Amino acid sequence: MVEKAAKSSVGAKAFGVLALAVVIGAGYVGFVKLSEGHDRAQAETRAVVIELKNDTLKELRASSQNTVTEIRRLADGAALGGGSSGLETVSEITSELKQLRAELRALREEHKKPAVLSGTGAEPHKPAEQTRVVTRLVRPSTWTVYFPLNKVMTAGVDEQVAKAVVDMNRKKGDQTCRLSVHGYSDTLGGDKRNLELSRQRAEYVARKLRFEEFIVMEVRAWGERRLETHTLDGVDNKKNRRVEITMACEAKASPLPEPKAGNTS
Repeated sequence: MVEKAAKSSVGAKAFGVLALAVVIGAGYVGFVKLSEGHDRAQAETRAVVIELKNDTLKELRASSQNTVTEIRRLADGAALGGGSSGLETVSEITSELKQLRAELRALREEHKKPAVLSGTGAEPHKPAEQTRVVTRLVRPSTWTVYFPLNKVMTAGVDEQVAKAVVDMNRKKGDQTCRLSVHGYSDTLGGDKRNLELSRQRAEYVARKLRFEEFIVMEVRAWGERRLETHTLDGVDNKKNRRVEITMACEAKASPLPEPKAGNTS
């Protein structure tokens, strides 16, 4: 019994090995055939691509040849027939351009010649001798208007401005003058309040000066800065509560003749 079982087991193993060998052989054969089929497909595809390239090149060469032939035919036709009219047109345009250039040169030469009145032989009109007007700056003048404590508009302020206007008009004369108006305060009170108060005073004086037809170029407030009389903080001082008016004028000097050409003195 044992020998029979052993023989059966050996036979089964041999059969399994044989079956495995058959399967492996069949798989190898299938792989080889698949690889050969793939190679054939690549070769066929390559051949088709090469054929398409050749056909495309042939078409391009044929198209180029046809285009060259057509251009030559048109050129021959233009030379024999309609082309003469085109050449004549170009020639006419070139001739007209030459004529226009000649006329332009003649006009330029005519423009360079001095003008003479027709029939009189008179010399051309000479422009009047030009003159230079030299201006000189006049030393600025300053007027000061003082203010009561915490006040902007008062009769005393208006009276000071009126007196300053009379003096300013006298000094101004026919000169061109411009004014700057700067406002200040004393150190009594807060800095912000004093800055605002000095601004209101400067603007009030500037309005009155503009009403008198003066040119006010600058209005500025300084508050407690730039004291006329230096004091400690919190001090009532009339000389520091002020507005300063500065007038700068430009006086015209006697005109000077323009130097003649070639005169370097």
